Amino acid sequence: MSGRLHILQDARSCWLHMPGGRIHYWRMGDGPRLLILLHGFADSGLIFERLVPMLGHHYTVLAPDLPWHGQTHWQARATWSARQLAELISDLLAREQVRHYELGGFSMGGRMLMSALPLIEVKPIRLWLLAPDGLGTRWVALLDHVPLWLRQWLKWCMDRPVALLALARLLHQVGLLDRWTWTFLRYQFHTEPRRRRLHATWCALAHFPVGWRWIAAALQPIVRRTTLVVGQYDPLVSPRAVGRFAHRLPALEVVWLPVGHDDFLGPALGQWWRTRLESYPQL
Repeated sequence: MSGRLHILQDARSCWLHMPGGRIHYWRMGDGPRLLILLHGFADSGLIFERLVPMLGHHYTVLAPDLPWHGQTHWQARATWSARQLAELISDLLAREQVRHYELGGFSMGGRMLMSALPLIEVKPIRLWLLAPDGLGTRWVALLDHVPLWLRQWLKWCMDRPVALLALARLLHQVGLLDRWTWTFLRYQFHTEPRRRRLHATWCALAHFPVGWRWIAAALQPIVRRTTLVVGQYDPLVSPRAVGRFAHRLPALEVVWLPVGHDDFLGPALGQWWRTRLESYPQL
């Protein structure tokens, strides 16, 4: 417990103003290398504090709270797009007065990162994809085909969660909805703020297109400096899809860790990452 309190005290709270609102971000660690990390859905930038004890001497970490998450104040009707994410990264680099940095994204943050990469003016010297969405993630392919106007209309349904949860329960009982997704829906539909965050984020993801060709083209310029880290027990990332992805990008480094999705940002990742940095400091 004392270690956690120490980390929280060392995490500095910072703000950036953008047209859609105020982006809050955390500044952690005191290392010489700058690392910008993007969190997953229903998390905040502070989730990366778990890695600070192992990486904090190597990196100074900037971890934004993405719109509708954490302490970021984002207008309810404001958009959030790949271009705005690219502008956020440029603003962070300008504030730090650096041009050499590393960039990483976990889960939804990884998907947003891959989508925005072609629009980022100053490319990272290294890219870390941590169990990213978009690589055969369950339900994502289906949800991505829902047009934006229909996503906005479906807010009416989300405001009536009892009926939707009843349908989800039925689908789970007949085996058409897995346990992880059923548990996720029950939690996210439980309160109005969670439902608003889910709907707003889902609408925003329409502005972050993903696909095999798109991702391969985005990564091509820096693929030799890209590491994809995935969990062996992650129910959201398909090993078959990862294999197809790696086949399309032979220069991509793929690392499998003995973890799932919920415990991905834990000791196994931190220890592997630290060992990697100490063994190959030039990478």
